[in-house]
Amino acid sequence: MILLSPRDAGTRPLVKEKPVPGMDELTYVEVDYEEDLRVVRMVEENQAMMAYDPYLQIAPWPVPIPRHAPLDFTMRYDGLEFVLHHRDQFADDFCEVPGGKALIDSTDDPLDRDHQNLGREMNVAECRDWPDMKQATRLPFPNETGGTRLKEPVAITYYGPKDSRFALELPENDYFTPFDLRHPERYALIDSDGKLLEDSWDFVWPRSDCTRVLYLRPRRLRWIVTVLAHFEHINWFESVPNDEVFVSVFYQRPPFYPLRHDLGTTTKPESYVLLNFYGEPRSQDNGLDSSWDLSWHSRDLRDQILDAVWFSLCEAYVFLGNEDPDLALVAHPPRTGEIVVGFGIVDRASGHEDVVWLLQKQDVSSVYPQRTLGQFLLAGWQA
Repeated sequence: MILLSPRDAGTRPLVKEKPVPGMDELTYVEVDYEEDLRVVRMVEENQAMMAYDPYLQIAPWPVPIPRHAPLDFTMRYDGLEFVLHHRDQFADDFCEVPGGKALIDSTDDPLDRDHQNLGREMNVAECRDWPDMKQATRLPFPNETGGTRLKEPVAITYYGPKDSRFALELPENDYFTPFDLRHPERYALIDSDGKLLEDSWDFVWPRSDCTRVLYLRPRRLRWIVTVLAHFEHINWFESVPNDEVFVSVFYQRPPFYPLRHDLGTTTKPESYVLLNFYGEPRSQDNGLDSSWDLSWHSRDLRDQILDAVWFSLCEAYVFLGNEDPDLALVAHPPRTGEIVVGFGIVDRASGHEDVVWLLQKQDVSSVYPQRTLGQFLLAGWQA
């Protein structure tokens, strides 16, 4: 049996000690992935992913809590799949395992082999049903009750495949950086201290009986935000309306906190029910709205729009308001030097976990080309 536990490596724990006597409170928040076009923050992002140990203790809950938010069984990840390949010793190549896909799909079919590999881990109520956990308790995570709406963690389980070596693939998707372990030449292996590891692929490739924790890097998305602002141009002789277009371009991860994205739904054609100022169809996503409103680039664009009233050759230039911002969301391929995934290698006897990280070594822009995920209206934003 091969057991895989995927987690969002772009999150970190925020622990408030004892807001209730004897009880801690944990919130999973985003690692800062906002990046200007002129400033590359790849090193800081890599370090932020590797900076945390695998587990932590939350008083008085006796079960260790993962330091990165687990992927949960939700249709927010609609279409996300993991593909398992086994090594063909005669062809000296990898072939897809029959039934080797684990697919999150809103049209879940219990008879589909690709759906049978996905399951749910126990929730809090189910943990308390164990005999030695009857009196255990903890505060609910704000992620479980707020806008992120976490559900039961995903467990990927492959029963039956036999081989000395398997390769895991995360194909092109909207949520996390894709990778393909059938091509080790694309990656370099490093430990959590950033030291290069030689000849360690046997530890990364899963075997027939192993447990792996997958630390997935959030997808690098380019946000292109266009705002149409309305002004009144006033001089001694006339007053005329005037429109100006303001643009902000930056990189950010798919939103997680305080509101999570719903790209699995909002990128589908049937979700394009809104019209922008020019009458073009757009979708809407509450997570994208919140992430834009809280971003540094949102604040900067507000300053640009309001500053325009002071730099026009007229007697008065009055800001009247703006249309809802137009967002084009573009997925970019992994960059050379970027960590794309981490593998936690768990010893089943002791529970000890060692983490190995894969660093992108080759340019894979031809394998995972840049593409537009969708176009949205950022509803309610005003300068």
